[in-house]
Amino acid sequence: MIDWTTATCEEVLTMVGSIYLRCGEPAVMQVKHRGRDEGPYVMCRECGEHNARNRNAVVLARKALPKVDVISYEIAEHLMPEVYALLSRLEKQS
Repeated sequence: MIDWTTATCEEVLTMVGSIYLRCGEPAVMQVKHRGRDEGPYVMCRECGEHNARNRNAVVLARKALPKVDVISYEIAEHLMPEVYALLSRLEKQS
């Protein structure tokens, strides 16, 4: 099981001498390259999508994203009057 709270991207960005420099961004997916014996690796969204598109990798797992609740205009009016006023003005202009 992957601990997504501490997992960082394992993609190698470059080499300096004989040292590999990893991406290190927060990992959000696990990928495995087809036809290779190594891996699977955890990667950030950008590195994982690049590997899936360009390096014959398969996404094995993704980090579950939190649900986002949409705040209605009525709730926004009470919680954030300035934001509600701005949204109302922008809506009238369009």
